[in-house]
Amino acid sequence: MEDPSQWPDPHLAELDAQLRCPICKEYFHAAVLLPECSHSFCSLCVRRSLSVEGHCPVCRTAVRETNLTRNSVLDALAAAFSASR
Repeated sequence: MEDPSQWPDPHLAELDAQLRCPICKEYFHAAVLLPECSHSFCSLCVRRSLSVEGHCPVCRTAVRETNLTRNSVLDALAAAFSASR
């Protein structure tokens, strides 16, 4: 199921959606947190975005790439959920 809306249980669909990067729509890979707004993204996705625009792609809060923080718990959750599918 590549599309989160295809889950028969709406709770699983919501969990699936929350474990995907808002930029690439894939499960998080090397997840990072923007401490200024608490949004998470794949490291590569957000670094590419920040190199063009200096704000969060979700809420437009001004952010600094140097403030990115690794989100290892989210990474582990996304990997475990993906593997369980």
